[in-house]
Amino acid sequence: MRRCCHSTHLAQVQLQRTHPQKSDCVEVASLQDRTGLRASKAPDSPHLEFTPDDWRAFCP
Repeated sequence: MRRCCHSTHLAQVQLQRTHPQKSDCVEVASLQDRTGLRASKAPDSPHLEFTPDDWRAFCP
C-alpha cells in the first residue's frame, strides 16, 4: 500500500461515495492499476492508494 501526499489526480477521476446521502464518508476511485480512497469531507487532504491485492485484503 502506498500513501500519497496529495489528491490532485483523484480530482480528475470518477469517485463513488460509500454513502451518497452523507457528507462524511469515504470516496473510492478506480485508478489505472490501483484503487484510490479519500475522505469526502477533506477532498484536498492526502489519500490512500491500494494495489489490487491490497484492496482485496482490505475489502474481503
